[in-house]
Amino acid sequence: MKINDISSVLARAMGVASKRQDLLSDNIANVDTPFYKRKDLNFKDMVDYITRGRMGQPLKSDNPRHFKYSDGVMFPRTQEDKNLSWRSDRNNVDIDKELVELMQNSMWYGGVAKLLSQRFSTLRSVLTSVIR
Repeated sequence: MKINDISSVLARAMGVASKRQDLLSDNIANVDTPFYKRKDLNFKDMVDYITRGRMGQPLKSDNPRHFKYSDGVMFPRTQEDKNLSWRSDRNNVDIDKELVELMQNSMWYGGVAKLLSQRFSTLRSVLTSVIR
C-alpha cells in the first residue's frame, strides 16, 4: 500500500461523513414536513467509495463529446427511505433515530479527522527527521 493510500481513504471517509451529516440534518429539519421521506446515503456505495475511491465499474462513453469522469469516481447515491410511515402526514422521519444517527456520524467524523491529523503529524515528523 502506498503512503498516500491511507490518507486518501481517510479523506474520502471524511467527505462521506460530511455529506451524511447534511442529509441527517435535512431529515431533522423536515421532521414536520408532510409527505417528506427521510434520506440517507446508500451503504454499499459508501463502503465502495471509501475503500476503492469509486463505485462499481468505471463509466464508459462511446462519444468523445460526452462528459468525462475521472476513473469512474462518483459520490455515493442519496437514497430515499420508502418505508411506510405510521404518521398521518406520511412523513417517515423518526426524530429520535435521526438524532442518534447524527451523533454517531459526528463521532465517526471526529474519529476519522483525528486519525488523519495523526497521520499528517507522523509524516511531518518523518520528513523533519530526514531533512536534519
